Amino acid sequence: MITIKISQDVFNKSLQYGFEKAMQGTTGRKVNAKSIHQLTTKYMAQYHDPEKAIKALVNQSRLLTATTGAVTNFGGLLTIPVSLPTELVTTLFVNIRVIGSIAYLRGYELTDPKVRALMLAALAGNSGIDHFKQALIKSSTRYLQGRLNQAFFDKVTAQLSHFLFKQFSINAATATVKIIPVVSAAIGGVTEAISTTAVAKAADAVFKPEGLQFGDRLISRQELLTEQTKNQD
Repeated sequence: MITIKISQDVFNKSLQYGFEKAMQGTTGRKVNAKSIHQLTTKYMAQYHDPEKAIKALVNQSRLLTATTGAVTNFGGLLTIPVSLPTELVTTLFVNIRVIGSIAYLRGYELTDPKVRALMLAALAGNSGIDHFKQALIKSSTRYLQGRLNQAFFDKVTAQLSHFLFKQFSINAATATVKIIPVVSAAIGGVTEAISTTAVAKAADAVFKPEGLQFGDRLISRQELLTEQTKNQD
């Protein structure tokens, strides 16, 4: 039996790298991965409608994670210790791009702490959104009065990172079934495609066209814009 172990520190660095590359994009001899801005610009030029662009982008990203999973897992038992971290970073990158693209195409500012926190929560699907909601409830008065400072978001980000790490650790246990190379490729691809579907649904539920579903509150984009303007003054 093989045990796959990735520390919280390695996971956090993978998560940070995934966010940075999703925001900035990455280029090289073998890869040309568009940033969220570049990707959304491409799909809007093609579909001329945010909702149609989102649908097409999610479908394409789902295919991408399925293909990536097949490539990184191909080789089965011999490649597990090497391919798993690569698989993690790649899947995080693609899924963060999906979440960020949905938010961006619906008019949300990706540098807003509320938006960034929900992007992170959506990486764990509905369970991540529920976890974030509980953190908001615990903040009670500050949450209801909209007095959530950067310290709060830093704390919640750390909690969500740990929550995501635990989810990954549980899922990583299934890697021990990757014994036969061809079967391994199929397992990895299908698992990651399902993951992309889950985060897209979670993002769709919180980054609504009419406003941001922030816990039990629905904050309109105009409210967010007004708040951002105040913070800049």
